[in-house]
This record gives sequence, structure tokens and C-alpha cells, in this order.
Amino acid sequence: MIIIQIFRPYKDHTQTARYLDDIRLNKQILEAWQISAICLSLLHIRNDKITWVNHPIVQNIYNHGNSYCPDLFRYIMACDSEWRRRGKNRSDEFRDKLISLRKDILLNRDKFCWLPMRPYFNNDIKDCDEVFEAYRNLLWSKWQKDKIVVKCSLGKIGG
Repeated sequence: MIIIQIFRPYKDHTQTARYLDDIRLNKQILEAWQISAICLSLLHIRNDKITWVNHPIVQNIYNHGNSYCPDLFRYIMACDSEWRRRGKNRSDEFRDKLISLRKDILLNRDKFCWLPMRPYFNNDIKDCDEVFEAYRNLLWSKWQKDKIVVKCSLGKIGG
């Protein structure tokens, strides 16, 4: 089973990207792109195979047909920018997918909500600050269990 998750430990996308470790940062780019592709298919902008429609994070981003894809795209680009800032590479094929996503969003701008995405963690947390703190705590607990050294852009992990 594939688990799709958007880790947003901060409201600001750049700050979030800098906080994420290398493994999760790269996964965020791919998983956020996948969620965008699902939403574009649900909005009949693309004809891709639609999967994971009922996943809570997909439903959160799809937002009853008023999708937060523009802000999700900004999140992807902040993560991708941080990925490249760390000296990592991106395949030409995936870069083309990001360009195509941007184009689809701009050509269909009236089909989207241009406000920031609502933060999502689980149904028990309502306050935005609680959501971001919950993700920081979750990542910190995961980092404590990781068998490899965590690499991110912060001077101190968990700070």
C-alpha cells in the first residue's frame, strides 16, 4: 500500500522545505505532484487514470472541486528549489512534468482556488498552528527512529 502524505511543518513552503530531511523532501515533490495529477484528472483537465480519490489528503487538496492545486504547485516548487539548492539533480522527464503541471494550472486558472491550502494532519486537529506543530513533532519522532543520519538545511534538527 502506498501512503500519500504532505508534510507541512510550517505554513511557509520554503521554511517547510528547508526543515525536511533529504529523503522526505524528495518524496514530497513526487507525492505532491501525484496529488496534483489526481486533482487535474478529477477536474477533467487531464485524462490520467484516477486513483486514490478517497484518500484524505487528496480530498483536502481537491476541496470539493475548488482545488488548491496552485498552492500545492508552489509547495512542489519550493521543495524542488530546496532539493536543487542542496546539490541534488532532477531528471529532465520530471522537470517536463512540472512544466506541464504549471501550464495546466495557468491555462485553467478559473477552475482552482488560489488561496493557501488548508493544513491537514488528521480530523482531531482544528487549529492551523496545532497542525504545523503536530507535523514537526511527527518528523522529530521519525528522525529519532531513523537508522541513517538525517540531512536537512537546518543547523539543528528539530529546531
